[in-house]
Amino acid sequence: RGYDPLSLECQVRGSQELPHEIFRWTHDVCMLIVKYFCPVMQRLVTLGCYYCHVSETIDSMIADNFLEERLKPYIERGEVAPLSPEAYATLMCWEEYCHKSPKDIVERNVAHTIEKEGLY
Repeated sequence: RGYDPLSLECQVRGSQELPHEIFRWTHDVCMLIVKYFCPVMQRLVTLGCYYCHVSETIDSMIADNFLEERLKPYIERGEVAPLSPEAYATLMCWEEYCHKSPKDIVERNVAHTIEKEGLY
């Protein structure tokens, strides 16, 4: 929206609607596609996109309530089991970088930054 698809130049003029805020992105902003696996229900759900700076830690999505807010509808529908407050402290993070083999999943340290974990 608001860009020429060939030149990728912003085409918004005057009082026209502004393009999506993604046009302000730089190389230090990252979008993660977040999924959650419920061990009780044995179900994987996609929670959506999480936007952050590469200097933020992976667990920042817990601190700013992204995970809790995105899980809420699944919990209300009974698709995943509720998490106890203690469970948030023991969550694990995995990067799924290829779908061809189960070995293509790498554990990530949630206390490290996005940059340190190479997720950008």
